[in-house]
Amino acid sequence: MLEELLASGGMGEVYLATDLGSAGAQAAYRRPCVIKRILPHLCEQPDMVAMFAREAALGALLSHHAITQLLDHGVIGGRHYTAFEYVKGCNLKSLLDAHRISLSPVPLGNVTHILTHVAMALDHAHRARAPDGSALQLVHRDVSPQNVLLSVDGEVKLTDFGMARGTAMRGVYQTQETMLKGKLAYLSPEQASGVQVDARSDVFALGVVLYELLTLQHPFTHDGISGVALLDRIRKVAFPPPRDLRPDAPGWMLDLLQRCLVAEPNDRIPSAVAVLDLVTEGAPIHHAQASLSAHLRRMGLPQTSDAAARTRESVKPVVSASPVPKTQEAPKPLQPKATEEVWHNTPPRPSEEDSVMLVAPTHGAVRWVAGALLLAAAAGAAIMASSSSEEPVARPIATAEDAGPAVKAVPVRAPEKRKLPPRGQGSRLKHVVDTGALVDALPDIPDAAVPVSADGG
Repeated sequence: MLEELLASGGMGEVYLATDLGSAGAQAAYRRPCVIKRILPHLCEQPDMVAMFAREAALGALLSHHAITQLLDHGVIGGRHYTAFEYVKGCNLKSLLDAHRISLSPVPLGNVTHILTHVAMALDHAHRARAPDGSALQLVHRDVSPQNVLLSVDGEVKLTDFGMARGTAMRGVYQTQETMLKGKLAYLSPEQASGVQVDARSDVFALGVVLYELLTLQHPFTHDGISGVALLDRIRKVAFPPPRDLRPDAPGWMLDLLQRCLVAEPNDRIPSAVAVLDLVTEGAPIHHAQASLSAHLRRMGLPQTSDAAARTRESVKPVVSASPVPKTQEAPKPLQPKATEEVWHNTPPRPSEEDSVMLVAPTHGAVRWVAGALLLAAAAGAAIMASSSSEEPVARPIATAEDAGPAVKAVPVRAPEKRKLPPRGQGSRLKHVVDTGALVDALPDIPDAAVPVSADGG
């Protein structure tokens, strides 16, 4: 589905479109793409149709992160088209124009990043093979800032293989050499002379792009020359020294540039992978993609159309209608009620062999403490009375069997609740006072003097 006309020329049109995919019109599966169409009056020309078919066939063979990916090719309404991935951003020419306007140089780190990824794309294309495994010996023939795309995320992608050819191409991949192909200002000397070209021609064009990145001016058209005079200058490879225009350029980059812009192909850097080797030796790259992305934003690129801006402003964040759950308070610790029997195990734990727990009735926290004190005093008096008798008798330590239900030896680590004997029955042990009677004899204490929990415990 066509959305917006991005560009048009003498041969075709480029649209921003939406790929509905196999899911049809379901919005969740839509993705943007770019559609290239032949102009209606050129659809009857076999050369134009063959060029579109060749570009689609080559696109199916090239799969690299630095090359725009082919999505589809076909005919709709009698007009041939090719569909490619949409790279949200701008082309390198827009970045160069922005720097020319601001009179600021392109940062060297971004120069290296762009150079590296274009060289990677060219190396992949130069090594491409046909489905039968034969080498295509592909040459792009149109390496220029217009065909280098820069995404908002800092990606660099080479596009437009419509002019590509190879010395070993056959059938649908073959192209006729009846006319000069490519942009005049980015031709290599052998292209300008009309002789057969190979991968080294793309290396020369890459050198022209690098010269522009460093100096912000074209090596051959900086004074407005064109036509036959331009072709003659390209054959002679005459250009101003780049060091005079970019004094801060590193030596390895200037040396690489000089070796790319050589008239004789045999004296030139032989391949794109050789360019990559020199870049790797000169400047290892770290976080270059993020740096380029931030630089594009600083330069105000890509420029957003009014329609896109209105669309972005109309999009509101989605807010969930469900209520936000309140923060739950931490549960309060349970407090014992006045009618319950509890174990009080706050003293340090004795050993498991001699541990004995004291069970006491609960008639309020304060009354129980007072009862415990009276019990201790009575027990002390009983012991003193026993020790003063004429015939002392050694008595064993009370056990659970002798003590009855009132006292029982229980391990501290696994306490259990026990019922107290009815008040007034006492114990079979001598000199034991009825603690229930002592507690009953205590005066009543007003409730306000005893702190209680919220649930009345």
